[in-house]
Amino acid sequence: MVSDVKSRISLASLCCLDELPSLIEDFLINGRVIVCTTVPSETLGACDSRMNIFVNGINLNLSSKPASADQLVAGSIILASLCAALDRIEFICEASYNLLWIQKYDIDILLAALHVFAYLGGDKFFSMKEYNLTMKVLKSIIIFLEGHSAVASASSCFSSVHVVGMKFHPCGKCPFDAVSVDMVVSELLEKFQSCALSVSMHQHKDNAKQCSSHEEVCCPLDTNFDASCSLKNCVMLPTHTTSVCNEALCYLSDVLSLVELLACYMDWEWTCGKIISGLPKILGRPMPDDFVVAVVVLIGQVGRLGVAACGYEDNEVENFEI
Repeated sequence: MVSDVKSRISLASLCCLDELPSLIEDFLINGRVIVCTTVPSETLGACDSRMNIFVNGINLNLSSKPASADQLVAGSIILASLCAALDRIEFICEASYNLLWIQKYDIDILLAALHVFAYLGGDKFFSMKEYNLTMKVLKSIIIFLEGHSAVASASSCFSSVHVVGMKFHPCGKCPFDAVSVDMVVSELLEKFQSCALSVSMHQHKDNAKQCSSHEEVCCPLDTNFDASCSLKNCVMLPTHTTSVCNEALCYLSDVLSLVELLACYMDWEWTCGKIISGLPKILGRPMPDDFVVAVVVLIGQVGRLGVAACGYEDNEVENFEI
């Protein structure tokens, strides 16, 4: 529909096309639909959480309820189709991350929605350079969930809210390549250490003029952002060194968010062996204070996952307290 000129003009007259993807994503994130019913006028005085309106002589009552699995998948199809027609594939890359992050839906719904994004987004969904690292994490989680969907569904605390009524069946030619979760988390931690080292080198430059030379900037974020950066639109302070540090901290935040996302979907034993075990070594190296704070926050967030999974009596959780 959006590809057709007349239909596109008609749709644009009803709403802003640039805002429509965000509205659909809000629906997918919140997972609720509006229900409209007519009500007798004598019941309008009843106090409840619903909204009553009067339209064309009719009393209407607006309320919301959890969306069904079919409605959520339909929403993902509409969003991906719209983004493909508008050439805004980066939007569904970010929406994929957001859907994984909220951990709100039954795994079958989540897998169906993400596969819709992959198929309708085409090759560009996986090949956008600025989302390279995010896509690696996405692939590794999807492959893991496909192999452990029964266990993952049982651990989803929100799955009972939405009427599922569907079962995701692995496709014959899956668009998500097999990516090792172990390799991905190792790459994330390596990028963190590389970024911290680069910023430390910048902070120890004696001459600000040396810092302004683009050739001397060895931090990977100056040349290749692997993940979306929420601070890229922020106004940076004028000095090049400070700008690099701000960009580095922004990039670091993305990397650690991806590490935490992996921890959310993996079991506690894996998290202890692959993530927690490497953090003390990282903290033992020289790095800016902001980076140290970010790692400590990550440790706290991951520790909460351990408490939720095993309780305070778990040995690794007790080590956190020490």
